[in-house]
Amino acid sequence: MDILSAILTLQIQLSEIQNKVNVLVQQQIETRVEFAEMPLELQRVALCESGGLQHQPNGSIVKGKADERGILQIHPVHFSRAKKMGYDIDTAAGNMAYGVWLYEREGLVPWKICSARMKIPQRFTMK
Repeated sequence: MDILSAILTLQIQLSEIQNKVNVLVQQQIETRVEFAEMPLELQRVALCESGGLQHQPNGSIVKGKADERGILQIHPVHFSRAKKMGYDIDTAAGNMAYGVWLYEREGLVPWKICSARMKIPQRFTMK
């Protein structure tokens, strides 16, 4: 491969990387706007659970050891109900919206490990 071909190849690869970075940055900007709208307790839980991220730098969704997903690490036991309710937990908006719905019904119980680790007080009883 000559020098010009190598440079052209590198420019193409750099352009592809920049496009991926731009997509991830936009996703994170969108996530942060919605993130700020969640109850403060859930924001703290999200920082503990996923570092406040829906996606890894490579674009894949943040997953836990038991296939929990996204910003709030929604557990697989909730996937079916979330889908029936119209929430796509693999998107930042859907993950947070379902998480808020769950929080309004169960408080921090679904996130008991992180809420205990973060010393977040349980403020209300479950509905």
